[in-house]
Amino acid sequence: MLNKISLLPRLLSISAILLPLGCIVCSRPLRNALLCWRCRPVPPISPVGLCKICYSHSVWSNSSAPVICQTCEAFPPLFDTCCYLWEYDRVPRDLIRSMKFNASPRLARALGGLLAENLINHSSTSLFSTSPFSTVPLSIAPLTTAPSRILPWDAITFIPTSYRSGLSRRFNQCELMAHTISSTIEKQLGTKIPVIELLRRSFKRAPHSTLPHQKRLSRLKSLFRSSDGGKSKRILLIEDVVTTGATISAACFALRKTGVEHITVASLARSATWNQYRATVYEKTVGL
Repeated sequence: MLNKISLLPRLLSISAILLPLGCIVCSRPLRNALLCWRCRPVPPISPVGLCKICYSHSVWSNSSAPVICQTCEAFPPLFDTCCYLWEYDRVPRDLIRSMKFNASPRLARALGGLLAENLINHSSTSLFSTSPFSTVPLSIAPLTTAPSRILPWDAITFIPTSYRSGLSRRFNQCELMAHTISSTIEKQLGTKIPVIELLRRSFKRAPHSTLPHQKRLSRLKSLFRSSDGGKSKRILLIEDVVTTGATISAACFALRKTGVEHITVASLARSATWNQYRATVYEKTVGL
């Protein structure tokens, strides 16, 4: 998808000849494209054999049937499903860092569109029963545009940016992705799912990406507040990358307090650090 995204080709065709555009990640000269071939994302991971809750490998990874990993059984998370496209490494890591730290709204919208396509492929009422995922790999599953498709969300929300990041970046990449997902779903399926800002940070603090992992785990229950009043029962929560899981757990805790019944977390990538902090995050949110 990303290699097909053009930057107003009719208006930029002449200027691209005189001053070629560069890859948004590595600055390699390009014309009418965001990414060069080296920086295009790898195919999303296949969901076959992964845990239907946390999307991790399980001891039953050879089975194509929906499974629940031992970690989710021991430390049930506050979300119902957490899906992601890539492991946070190499090309996906460079894409996400470029989107955030090079302040690229265009790349945020492009990645949001890619996430939207995969959510459309694998969203159905089965999210409430057996498995939220198809057994078809994300990279080759066809889009389903049948009018009978029922999406399991009342609203889409996003992780709010920190005060410092908001001042420097001037946009929230998660919010842009959320709006792209909403518009893509409406275009593909004819169903409008509104984007609502349900979460706010309770106090000003440094961005999570700049804090040590242990620091991220402090004050999780007070990190966010939500004032939806229980109007939205089924939420799609958008995050860019999951590292320790502290941020999404704090967000889910705030949403659950307002009466949200079902939460699907969707992110671009997830770090291997995630599994190291599952027990600690559980104790800081659910266990205490």
